[in-house]
Amino acid sequence: MTVSTTPTYPLAGAEVTLATSLAADTTVVWALTSAPVTSALTTGFLKLAKGFKLGSPTDDASGQQLADALGEPTGATDVARLRLQTAFFTPDVPGPYTFTAFLVRHRPGIPAFLGDSAGDERFELVGSDAGTVHVGGVVDLPVVTAQGDGAILRLQVNNSTVSVASLVEPHNEKSRVATEQATVISGLTALVGQAINAIGPNVATAITELRTKYEAHRVSSGGGGAHGSPDGINTVPRTGADSIAGALSLAGALFDAIGAHLTSGSTVAAPWHADAMGTPHDDFKNLAITAKPSTLAELTVAQADLRYRVYERHRVLVASPAAHVNADNTNALGAATLLDAAIVAYLDALAIENPTAPAREAEGVNDAEHLYGFGANLAVTGAAAGVSGAVVVVGPGAPPLATDGLYSCAAGIALGDVVRVSAADTVAKADATSPATMPANGIVISKPDPTHAVVRPLGEVPGILAGLTPGATYYVDKTAGLLTASTAAFAAGNVVQKAGYAKDATTFVAQFDQDTFTL
Repeated sequence: MTVSTTPTYPLAGAEVTLATSLAADTTVVWALTSAPVTSALTTGFLKLAKGFKLGSPTDDASGQQLADALGEPTGATDVARLRLQTAFFTPDVPGPYTFTAFLVRHRPGIPAFLGDSAGDERFELVGSDAGTVHVGGVVDLPVVTAQGDGAILRLQVNNSTVSVASLVEPHNEKSRVATEQATVISGLTALVGQAINAIGPNVATAITELRTKYEAHRVSSGGGGAHGSPDGINTVPRTGADSIAGALSLAGALFDAIGAHLTSGSTVAAPWHADAMGTPHDDFKNLAITAKPSTLAELTVAQADLRYRVYERHRVLVASPAAHVNADNTNALGAATLLDAAIVAYLDALAIENPTAPAREAEGVNDAEHLYGFGANLAVTGAAAGVSGAVVVVGPGAPPLATDGLYSCAAGIALGDVVRVSAADTVAKADATSPATMPANGIVISKPDPTHAVVRPLGEVPGILAGLTPGATYYVDKTAGLLTASTAAFAAGNVVQKAGYAKDATTFVAQFDQDTFTL
């Protein structure tokens, strides 16, 4: 049996709706038959509380009387007879949840005379099948430079497959803008759908390969070699890494040796970095922008930087500057993994001096951040910035926006999250489960640092959300921080709040209606 879920890639802590194919005249009664070892969920039928009938917003007296007479339902037909069946469950931990779907057919009786038992309503079990729902978990990898720029590479993993890849919680505005570069988005997209154990390198093997190739490169000279003279100073006389601890130690040695090889060739009597005329040219172009690693997470990022941003670009550098007489085409590394490529794309976006600003964002502000190190001050707008009567407009002819607000928030708040004001100058994720977590007040459009968010209550939000249906109205979802185009799965106690509509597939127009309705 194929079990489909909404959302398609469920996460622990968020409500999941189950679905499967069934005959038109049958009802599905779901039963949880197994859960992950660490789960606190109890196996058994998924059912509503006795006395609460599907389709009724309040307790049904006759349903309660029947439930009391029959006691706790012991079979699928009992659950269907009492109309207690439900397709909703909330997983509490990541992992596999196995379900049985019991197909129950309802046969209303047609009595031939008063008291005819053939007229009794009957519920018959006509079949069953089993299926598994793989509830995902979220894993984070900080991608941070030595200067403190960066963000968290966040993967959602369902079963053993990457289902979602994103860069979240940028450290500053420069880091946020870097997440929106086309090459970065392409790198993230390539991770989705891949087996988690196949997206990245074996770091010990990768560092060992770098040491081997670098050692051959530094002495490549004469007869078509890369250097005018060999570098006999910046050696790494080590064998293979053989372990994570060994890889961390070897990576530190390579950081020092390769950095010195790139930048000190002109200081010796026989410079190794020189053009064909013997003029020295050190390579300050391809320096690492990450720091020496001390953890496995840092090593995963740093080795990608050192291997593909530094060494691979340095070994073929023959112009601007002319560091080599000939490109070294012999000592190339193996191809970058998908994870390496995604990390390198983001590091490049952080390092570039003159990036193109994302659509509808300030090019000059972006240039100031990358060229001179300015930090965007998102708390100052309009008259506070010394501009009398300033009006912020998104796009030609767009209506004025309400003033975007800067709020404190939890580090887990991300771009595009729908949020509510939870305390003074503080926001938290909104969800439609109950009035306690509503109403929503806006959507997060940027994060100047991990614990602050800029929230837009009204107007266009371009380029942050994706997969929107143009023209569709969106509501605050029961999954915290998300939007939904349908409230069909909402139940009693849930809150309906219109959030806005989609202008196109990536532009959401915020119009958070403060008049909410509780079912």
